[in-house]
Amino acid sequence: MTARPLCVASLAVILCILLLTAVGILPGQDPTVSEAADVLDTGQQIWLEGVVETREEKENSVQYVIKATEICTEESSKSISVVEKNSENILNVNSKVNSKTNSNSNSNTNTNINTNINTNINSNINSNITSGITAIPISKKILVTIQSKEHEPVSIGATVVCFGSLQSLEKPGNPGQFDSAAYYQAKGIGCRLWSQKMDVKKQAAFPVGEWMSMLRKRAATVFQNALGDRFAGVLSAMLLGEKSMLEEETKNQFLWSSLLHLLAISGLHLSMLGMGLFQILRRVRLSIPVSAVLAGISMGGYCIFTGNSVSVLRAYVMFLVMLGAWVSKRSYDLASALSLSIILLLLSNYGYLYYSGFQLSAAAVLGAGLLYPILKKSLKREKQKPVRTFWQKQKRLLADSCLACISINLTTFPLVCYYYSELPVYGIPANLLVLPTVGILLGDASVGVVVGILGGGLPGALSKLLLLPAGILLSFYETLMGLVRLLPGAMWICGQPKLWQIVLYYGLLLLSTVWMYGRRQKLFPMLAVLAAGVLLLWRAPVSLSLTALDVGQGDSIAIQSQGHAWLVDGGSSSVKQVGKYRILPFLKSQGVQKLDGIVVTHPDEDHINGILELLEMVGKRETALKIGQLFLPVWMKGDPSEERFLAAAFQASVPVSYLQRGDRITCGRLLVEVLHPDHQDYIRDTNEGSVTLGVHWGAFDGLLTGDLEKEGEDRVIPYLKKYEYLKCGHHGSKNASRAAFLEQVKPEIAVISCGKENRYGHPHADTLERLEQVESEIFRTDESGAVTAVVEQGKLVVKGFR
Repeated sequence: MTARPLCVASLAVILCILLLTAVGILPGQDPTVSEAADVLDTGQQIWLEGVVETREEKENSVQYVIKATEICTEESSKSISVVEKNSENILNVNSKVNSKTNSNSNSNTNTNINTNINTNINSNINSNITSGITAIPISKKILVTIQSKEHEPVSIGATVVCFGSLQSLEKPGNPGQFDSAAYYQAKGIGCRLWSQKMDVKKQAAFPVGEWMSMLRKRAATVFQNALGDRFAGVLSAMLLGEKSMLEEETKNQFLWSSLLHLLAISGLHLSMLGMGLFQILRRVRLSIPVSAVLAGISMGGYCIFTGNSVSVLRAYVMFLVMLGAWVSKRSYDLASALSLSIILLLLSNYGYLYYSGFQLSAAAVLGAGLLYPILKKSLKREKQKPVRTFWQKQKRLLADSCLACISINLTTFPLVCYYYSELPVYGIPANLLVLPTVGILLGDASVGVVVGILGGGLPGALSKLLLLPAGILLSFYETLMGLVRLLPGAMWICGQPKLWQIVLYYGLLLLSTVWMYGRRQKLFPMLAVLAAGVLLLWRAPVSLSLTALDVGQGDSIAIQSQGHAWLVDGGSSSVKQVGKYRILPFLKSQGVQKLDGIVVTHPDEDHINGILELLEMVGKRETALKIGQLFLPVWMKGDPSEERFLAAAFQASVPVSYLQRGDRITCGRLLVEVLHPDHQDYIRDTNEGSVTLGVHWGAFDGLLTGDLEKEGEDRVIPYLKKYEYLKCGHHGSKNASRAAFLEQVKPEIAVISCGKENRYGHPHADTLERLEQVESEIFRTDESGAVTAVVEQGKLVVKGFR
């Protein structure tokens, strides 16, 4: 290690970041904008001025990343109101003039008037902002979303002004949920702003970013014309970094085959393209220094062109080091090159350390560049037979490729388990079949798209011909991935390991690698790695846990007991695709491979849309999760509201049953009894017919009430007793959890599932007061995130995720 000072330096940088995070000097995975702390999440309206760095156009909105930002607080509210009034007056004049001018045939007059009015608007706004309000420079970028169908996208590089309130980036509220805060922190973004409009203060003199965006669109069009939308989406993601055209089904195909890494611009792509270009330049007899400079500049432009992802930047630094070794005629040391890239990236943005892409990229390089050579040397026979024939060469190449894939999988294994909670079982064979042809695909696509962009007519037809091999390879990939997906157990939900398991795994892997280096004995290191894998996949058994998930304004409760899992409701009125992005990630993080049953308490959207999503995903084989049975309240039988459940359950091959008072469900020591509904018709008031469940395990008693209120509570009171745990009805509304009901239940723990700052005012102050009167400890998902109650050795332990 003393011969590699960069390795020591990179470890020192990582340890310093972790230490500074631990003592609170650095905010860790919680990106903050300290300069705007006084207005962040307060709802206070501010003016924001900055330069558009990137733009992403969506169906009903346009999303911008704004850099070189200044915010203008309402230090002078009069100035802001003057700006708004003046803007409105000018706009009113504009509309009147337009209406008059439209009747006039002189188009030049109309153009001049509009130009003058727009100039007056911008100058009026800008002069008031700069003169009347204090500007505060912001060190981080800001994510701005314009929610207006009429908004015309602003060009990249333009200086803009917009109005709105600053909000913190959303932290995950559930185990397994995607950490958007860490993702945006890795991009240097500190907060977000929602706005209705954006005014252009000044266009960029040289809008390089906009030119690149137009070039990417033109390249994507070439792919579309030659190969169709589906394959164009794949090539746009692989070569251009543009994923908006990628179909969801295509992403699932790559995911199940462990080939998803091909859809992100990564070190593999840059290395293949960069070294390919370098070799071409050498073939045309350019000197090594000239070839290295041209290749380095070209790949630097490619990094900018594709969005400067962290894996690409890491690969680019290592590529430059490799070129430097060629020019200086010195040996290339992968460990030192990787360490240098880590140091430079973390010094530019320490948030990369907490980003999954950075960690996976570095781990993959360690596997390919360090572990693979050691394994190869350790497993190599003392006297290998010389390779003479073509088939001997291919056999040796296959063995080496297989060993390289195993090495990369060994180093990335814990990170894949932690961030994705599932493993593609046939990933290594699929990669062995695909990776040897990726270089051909990228090379062919690069040539084809360049020809397509540079000309029309015959060159356009020529680009179609040139892209034919790419189309053939993509068809092969599609067929292969389809077959892999049909294999039994193609995806295995493994759950999310604990931090100590990850540390122990890497410790044993390091020990085994050191042991193998220079030794012939292989049994001990192989057993150590096997033990590390088993320990990483081990999940502590759960006696009983009830988790009220943070689904925004909605309900979803997961019950786990001794290897069995149930879901009671799953929906939201404030979170889109709640089943895919919140409920399913939680289940996967817990290692739930099968839900024994899903209970629908009543058919309100904020309780069911996530369940319908899960059933649809199971039916389309978009998830490895299995569902044993679907339970509906008995009064839904034969009602039109039942039809979509029956259709979704049929597609997913899930049987449907109906619950009524007196039914009992048992799983080992777990007993779930149905306390409501009775045989009444609750179609007109579905809340009052909510399925109410008593959950019993040993001495523990819990009560889940759906959206039960008023009449429903009166009907169920005679069947109640004292419960330690209560999931409050109807998100803590005023008419739920009434005094008579609470006096009967007297819960020690009361959990309320509701959305942050929801428009219904849940939970109601009166309900909170009633819960306090019966001395209940209150947990809310809008404040604590997912609330998990665990029975441990006869004791009830409750904690929030945040």
